[in-house]
Amino acid sequence: MTILRARLPDGALHEVRNYNGFAARLAAQLHAIYDRIARLAAPRTGVDLYLPHAATLFVRRVAARSDLDDAELARARPWPLDADWLNRAATSGAQVIDVPQIRAIITATGTNTPHNQLFVLGEELVHASMVPWLPGHDHRVALERRDAPR
Repeated sequence: MTILRARLPDGALHEVRNYNGFAARLAAQLHAIYDRIARLAAPRTGVDLYLPHAATLFVRRVAARSDLDDAELARARPWPLDADWLNRAATSGAQVIDVPQIRAIITATGTNTPHNQLFVLGEELVHASMVPWLPGHDHRVALERRDAPR
């Protein structure tokens, strides 16, 4: 059974139940729900993104420009940090970054959790993901242990 719930503008809860794939006018109901979900958006004015005290930056170099299609290349953003950060992160696979670097990445991507974002620095292309840390958590020891020779 699938249960889809939506809150109507008047505050009432509307529920659609689908028993084993059967529902009268299922396509129309699902379309209405998906259309409503697509129109939902977080307000952008006056909203601050969560700014963590630290984050883990994962970087992976693109082997060859030919591995990417034109649409993906067109979405590539300039690398927001200096070249040393790129080299360290690409070498280690994971790099701890602090507030100044986090701010630069948020500014470049518009999100505090960029995932597999394509960046360009000169002729070099990299995919980067940033995982923000929750307050009170510090993953430095785990990352150092991960990089230690085995």
